Amino acid sequence: MTIVISENYIINNGKKMSITDYANKTSSSIKNGLQGNALARTVALRIMSDFIANRSGLKEATKSGNFSKASARPDQQGSFNAFLKAYGVELQKTSVTGGAQVYAELKQKTSADTQVTITSLALARNSDEESAFLKSFELQRSMKEDDVETFLGKSIATLTSEELHKWVDTDEKLRESLIQQIEQKFENFVLIDYLDKKHNSKASIKVLPGASQKLKLRENFKKSVDLVARQSRRSGGKVSIQLEAKLSDRSYDIFLEQAIDATNKFHESLGTNFRTRFLKYAISTFDTTSKLSTQDFLTAIIGLAKEFQEGSQTPIIYETVIKKLKQGVSNQTIDLIKDNVVNKNNKVQDTSQKTISDAQMSALVQKDVEKRMPKGPLRGPPLSPTVLTYRTGTFVNSIKLIQDFRQNMIKYYYAPNYKIHERRGARAPRFLLQASIRSIVQDVYSQKFRIIRGF
Repeated sequence: MTIVISENYIINNGKKMSITDYANKTSSSIKNGLQGNALARTVALRIMSDFIANRSGLKEATKSGNFSKASARPDQQGSFNAFLKAYGVELQKTSVTGGAQVYAELKQKTSADTQVTITSLALARNSDEESAFLKSFELQRSMKEDDVETFLGKSIATLTSEELHKWVDTDEKLRESLIQQIEQKFENFVLIDYLDKKHNSKASIKVLPGASQKLKLRENFKKSVDLVARQSRRSGGKVSIQLEAKLSDRSYDIFLEQAIDATNKFHESLGTNFRTRFLKYAISTFDTTSKLSTQDFLTAIIGLAKEFQEGSQTPIIYETVIKKLKQGVSNQTIDLIKDNVVNKNNKVQDTSQKTISDAQMSALVQKDVEKRMPKGPLRGPPLSPTVLTYRTGTFVNSIKLIQDFRQNMIKYYYAPNYKIHERRGARAPRFLLQASIRSIVQDVYSQKFRIIRGF
């Protein structure tokens, strides 16, 4: 399939059509925005954020203003009236001199398991801070065979928030710099929440004026902010350390309690033909020299525009739809259900009930998850870039499911010590478990359920 895009039209296999016509043609085939690759979805979300930041008299925050660091600048800036027009909420005046009246950080929440990142702080290469970090956690920089740098020793991604807070506390200057950066970044907080579908089935907008103060990000720094460390590699293979500050679960709960619902006002302020305007904006930003294919890019932005306006699921939303258990014979092999009769073909004849118990469902998922995991020794490197390695069975045996038919929801749980893998992208346990749960239930349920991780 050959696709060529310009600012005003798209050529698909030699046929020229408007952006709107192409979007209408392909929109129905993009179910819940789940097509396209992860890079395309990330790019689409960034473009959406940029598009929203520049409207109703608002604009992307520039270097105007005496911010402590460039990374301390929030996403949006404008006057009181501009923010009032966009969200219907009066935001807190900035404490940063030399810039706009008001600044606000704009975030998009697309996954129940993803924490809201406040800001990040890079440790300069060969700086005193970096040297102290490497020494404290017994790490050292090394060169791989392909001239790419890495760190030897304990995996940086496994460092806990508690360990990182303890280290930050040893450097008062660094600690104060990080807190000041957090305060400036989160003076006001605007969240586009794709998970909340109660507001006219549209993405809900939550606004918290004076967020940094109300969430007590300075006073309760350790409890309010989770710290994460990761290695960042730039062009040329040079590697450095990045500290990320994220809202703790406690802070996020407080935010949800205190935030103002600006959904209706926000969608009203978007104006007419939002989808078409967003698509034209997104296409105008497309870099034809990037590694991202045209097809993946178009799929991602059309899917996001559709889900944003219709309030369904975003391209990376953490929610799975399954079917309700059918009466009769299931084509899923089930040898663990004692209440039913297993026939000679090893299939289950459901003679008495429409559902199976939580324990039975848990056992089925455990068995399926184990089959999906590569088997490895007690110690050693991961055997797959996308799936956890099966070693002792502890992870699999810890999996538990709870079915809530009143709320059309299934929650799953697993041992807390494995949650650290959620920060590792493709190897996050949720991907493995979602795939397994879908496989078990897709042929035996016909009612929609939400599948979420319990805490």
